[in-house]
Amino acid sequence: YERNGDQYGRLPGDDADLEELSHKASQIDPTKANPLSRAFFWYLYPLLKLGRKRQLRDTDLPDLDKHSKIKPSIAAFKEHWNSPELKNMEIKSRYKLALWRTTRLYFIIGTCMGTVSSFLLILQP
Repeated sequence: YERNGDQYGRLPGDDADLEELSHKASQIDPTKANPLSRAFFWYLYPLLKLGRKRQLRDTDLPDLDKHSKIKPSIAAFKEHWNSPELKNMEIKSRYKLALWRTTRLYFIIGTCMGTVSSFLLILQP
């Protein structure tokens, strides 16, 4: 493009860009993804594959597990928060312990992911 004598490249969102992006996406082979990508996105492949065939609907999404739904999580947290053994603890410690008891596996995974992310940021050139 040219405007007031200045030359510009294609603008993002041009039809040519979308065609190029669509062509590149059609050539992606998920079986050739690196192991880290496979480990983090393996559960999305069926959904992505379906999305390439047709537009996704909300019924295509999997149901949330009980730990991802807010009501059971709040109920479990309140149960731990109000337990007699935590009543006399300092509020910060009480909060951490109640959160730990509510989300054990997810707490561990989140902590590990945060640690790995921080470590990778340090290693960046």
